[in-house]
Amino acid sequence: MASLTQLPSTEDWTPSLTEYDSDSYDDDYDEDEEKSMDQFRRARRTAMSMTDVEKLLDTDYLAKVNIENYETTNPNLMNEILNQDIFNFTIAKNTVDEVVRDIVNKDKKKRKHDDGIWKYCTKNCVGKLIPLINKELKSTAFMLRFMSNSTIDITADDNGLNGQHPLTFIYNNPTRKPITGLWETDKELFDLKPLDLRESANARFIAGLGPSAAGKTYWAKNAIELLGKTDPTFPKSFLSIDGGSAREFSEVYQDIIRSLKEHPEIGGFKNLVSAGWDPIHKSLFSAGKAKKATMAYLKEQKKKNNGRGIVSLYVPETLGNPLDDSKKKLDKFVEATGDYRWIGLYIWQGVTPKKDKKWVAEIRKQYPALATENIEAKSTSVSGQSREKTEGKLYSSSAYGTSKRHGLDMMKKAPGARIDIHNSGGKKTGETFNKSVVQEYPNKDGIYILSQELLTPYNAIYIQKSGKKGGRRTRKIRMKKNRRTRKRKNKSIKSIQTGGFDRMKQAYEDMTGVVDKVKLLGDLQRKIERGDYKKPNF
Repeated sequence: MASLTQLPSTEDWTPSLTEYDSDSYDDDYDEDEEKSMDQFRRARRTAMSMTDVEKLLDTDYLAKVNIENYETTNPNLMNEILNQDIFNFTIAKNTVDEVVRDIVNKDKKKRKHDDGIWKYCTKNCVGKLIPLINKELKSTAFMLRFMSNSTIDITADDNGLNGQHPLTFIYNNPTRKPITGLWETDKELFDLKPLDLRESANARFIAGLGPSAAGKTYWAKNAIELLGKTDPTFPKSFLSIDGGSAREFSEVYQDIIRSLKEHPEIGGFKNLVSAGWDPIHKSLFSAGKAKKATMAYLKEQKKKNNGRGIVSLYVPETLGNPLDDSKKKLDKFVEATGDYRWIGLYIWQGVTPKKDKKWVAEIRKQYPALATENIEAKSTSVSGQSREKTEGKLYSSSAYGTSKRHGLDMMKKAPGARIDIHNSGGKKTGETFNKSVVQEYPNKDGIYILSQELLTPYNAIYIQKSGKKGGRRTRKIRMKKNRRTRKRKNKSIKSIQTGGFDRMKQAYEDMTGVVDKVKLLGDLQRKIERGDYKKPNF
């Protein structure tokens, strides 16, 4: 195997510094150390010529991309992929710095606030940043980088290196078609090798469901290791289709964050990535574009592989949009893998420390043996707000209720395994990490696959849950009530969907008038069901 990597000499090379992961909890993370490293890297770049800086960034950009069958057929492939007519890192960085500087200077003239306020990027800012972001997202280099760096190989080291099962592309260009640098045109020239599908095993799909900042990405590797202990054919390597990874491995996105850090007058751009469910403000950076392009590519690769899924998928999903069909959203991943015994994880923390403590008190009443265990979590609000500036994403809990409702519902429909994980989120009591609580429901066949013995190495407590609530009569009444509720909900949602932008805006404005953001979507849903947002007369 030949890796698409061409390291410069030691004197010219600076290792990349990966941003703090959106859903992970790394207790060795040092913000001061990262800041000094950023300054060091910028100083070195400033001292280099533009050509040298571009070479440095080009080399680092594709450092983890593995491509076979190109050295003899097209040894200049790396330079062709990194087409500077499509995307130039140095020009992009200078443009970002200029835009941020302009906003800071304008803000100083009419300043009526303290440092650290979050502002919307508008007008000239939008006009310059969105084209830069879209250029990168549409490039062949970015898509290869995104997929390669989003692979979770449990045989790799802590830096994701030296694994036995990296994602590998095969360069397949018998007609010598020129590389354009645009993914939509070039993708047919790159085939995927099956990703650790041993003994003719099928690709698998794990849905990591739950609210934002709950630890869905953090639990990915743990879940793959854990499930591998229950099935010897379970893959050791998964492709994670994660919006957080798209932001982490976008050089433009990281340039924006680095530039904002140099100007403490502004905390960040509110619409760099819209927080929660926001039907009014469009994000500058749309990770959905990278995710859709990846899914389209996997669908084509499945066709080339005689209709069999070629890679296993771990997909963290918040399911926070009240108007989305959650089943339809997950079905596309089921189809891409061909895994009709997919596994559902609901990974969560309380929305606030107070709410989390309330849940802890309730579960201790239900299971008195937990009284001596420290199982409180940080909460999604604490975790999310602590990483706002490092991620460039303003945290919002407005979609928490919808994420919880949709996530639990879909987790309990997963045919292969149904697992609820209350993630402690790195919270400590004294010097000891609190334990997570894993509750497993029986799968479609009424089978449990986990045990306390399996979960002990992950600092977690195991609880086996019954799959049914109440007696036969109680369940019959509940099912009838749920059918009525679904009919009202579907009718109301259809009314909003067909009501146009003004109706959506009215709903959003009403929502933002509520002080407790946790209740926002609940209040909206009740108004929908009462018929406050009726279909307009045209």
